[in-house]
Amino acid sequence: MPPLDLHNFFLEFQDEDYVIIKFPSWFPDYSPGSDIDIFCKDAGSVARKILRLGNACVADGFEIEVTIQESESHTFIDFYSGEILNFRFDLYQKIPRYAKLRIKSTYFDSILKNRKPRGAGHARADYPLYVPDQSDDLVLRYIEYYEWRHRRPEKIRHLEYVRRAVSDNQVRQRFVERLNEFVSRIPRKELRKHTRLSAGLRKIVRRLKRAIKHSGLLPGFLIRSHLAGRAYGIFVTSIRKVLG
Repeated sequence: MPPLDLHNFFLEFQDEDYVIIKFPSWFPDYSPGSDIDIFCKDAGSVARKILRLGNACVADGFEIEVTIQESESHTFIDFYSGEILNFRFDLYQKIPRYAKLRIKSTYFDSILKNRKPRGAGHARADYPLYVPDQSDDLVLRYIEYYEWRHRRPEKIRHLEYVRRAVSDNQVRQRFVERLNEFVSRIPRKELRKHTRLSAGLRKIVRRLKRAIKHSGLLPGFLIRSHLAGRAYGIFVTSIRKVLG
């Protein structure tokens, strides 16, 4: 099965207001299981274009799964090869919620407004790909590190990236300005309250899973619940099989 031609997809996005977050060094030659994060003004429009092109990939053996969560502001479009995830488009229509940081909602539009083009290096046409301004790229990488640093040690790579970039004093100053303008830590008192709430929700999920398992009504029921980094609720993101 040939890999997806990511150039074909992003060529379709030229009239969309979007940015690729944490632009991957491997683009467009991804490995199976890779994903790409995209902030976009109209996630529905971007999703329709992905699916329109994706329909042609079904003939190559791909299966497509769409998951919408968080009041339709976050959409996964997954391309599967059998049971194996081949590639994911991760679309956001607003700033994600974080457990440890408070991000102003206006930051999303500011990132799109200040976006920068970069060459795609396409053999047929060097069309522009859109990425955040350098200072916003650094802020987003720092947010990713700070939120996950205790549970995902590999996120240290984002901090190391930021440290290398801010060795330039002008870059450092702009980064600090943007960070202070849009990002603040959630006070410890609130964090403790959210942690207690999250623990209670985990108990509810465990009880629900046990009840489903022993009911015998829905064998093979599969729920993926994303609690990590989501202290405010449970999002049932996907049910791939209802009857085994």
